[in-house]
Amino acid sequence: MSAATPAAGATPRRVLVFGGATALGAQAVTRFAAGGWDVVSLDFYDSSSEDVFESVDFMVSSSLHSSVVTARLATAFLRPGGMLTFTGSVAALSPQPKLLAFAVGHAAVHQLVRSLAAAVGVDLPDGVTVVGVVPEVLDTAMHRQLNRGRADDNWTSCNVVAEKLFAWAEGGGGTRPPNGALVSVTSTMVAEGQQEHAFRLINTPSYVQTAEY
Repeated sequence: MSAATPAAGATPRRVLVFGGATALGAQAVTRFAAGGWDVVSLDFYDSSSEDVFESVDFMVSSSLHSSVVTARLATAFLRPGGMLTFTGSVAALSPQPKLLAFAVGHAAVHQLVRSLAAAVGVDLPDGVTVVGVVPEVLDTAMHRQLNRGRADDNWTSCNVVAEKLFAWAEGGGGTRPPNGALVSVTSTMVAEGQQEHAFRLINTPSYVQTAEY
């Protein structure tokens, strides 16, 4: 997702949601539209196919390819001081032998976030903030289908994430994470029907050397 935040009195605020038909994308579209932003929603794959979820190509294209397209559009249309966000996954931060394609695709998105952050002021306009949102598990229809039709206590509603993205976009640089940050999204059930949500920076050292071989 990319969001442009113009100065007061300037042209209307605009947001591009690539993947607006997904669970999180649809919530982002709804929240930004309700907040008075001009919203453009784009999608380029058919998620209704029964075969597509069994395809490694889909897992890569739905995460990495769509993110690269979003980045390319941002270089052409994002305004100075805007925000560019991508969705990663905690699954990409640990070994996932049973979710190999999923983890590889999202690990590439994490790398894209850090690389694009270094392009601010060069290929991306000055003052842009590039952020990766890294949920533990989002509460989506697909996840519920794979989990006997129910959500677990640690799942995060997509509207919680959409609300945070809106707050970052509205508030400008002072409320956003640092440029290039990966931000985890976790939820904890604290009472019956009541969750607490946390958005925390993930420590991602770029080059750590340990034992010699």
